[in-house]
Amino acid sequence: MKKFLCGLMILLSAVCVGCGDTGQKPSAQEPQKKQEIEIRKIPQDKAMEMLAADPNAKLLDCRFPKDYEMRHIPGAINFPLEAAVAENFEKIPNKEDVLITYCGDGNRGGLTAKVLIEKGYKNVYTMGGIIDWTGEVEGTAVESEETETMDGEVEEPDVEDTDVEDDEEK
Repeated sequence: MKKFLCGLMILLSAVCVGCGDTGQKPSAQEPQKKQEIEIRKIPQDKAMEMLAADPNAKLLDCRFPKDYEMRHIPGAINFPLEAAVAENFEKIPNKEDVLITYCGDGNRGGLTAKVLIEKGYKNVYTMGGIIDWTGEVEGTAVESEETETMDGEVEEPDVEDTDVEDDEEK
């Protein structure tokens, strides 16, 4: 019985030692887990406050140039996701500046923010997409929405009329 208990103690000691942290760092052969990057999403009103408070802060439109030309937030710099991936950072040389990204629906802006953080930019935020933007916009599509009439008056874009039935008529 003593031999059995002694053997069991040795086996348990070996298991405990094997499971413990040795304090050694993973070898080059063992893949290291990548640290999860947290994207800081902020609402548009907070983004506008940050841009107004810091003259070096930049609003980055991460869509394709043709989409930017058609419609963008005033003051935004066109900085497509592809520019970040290609490490073309000439439009944003200072890694300490506040950078706020947006795109069409929030996806590309978030991905661009992630790439910027991976490349060492310190103050990166995303505010989602222009689809949710409630402020002014500018661009070629916006300009063509307002057409001048012969009298020089501004004509609003056509809106389809829809018939609405009153509950009383039913």
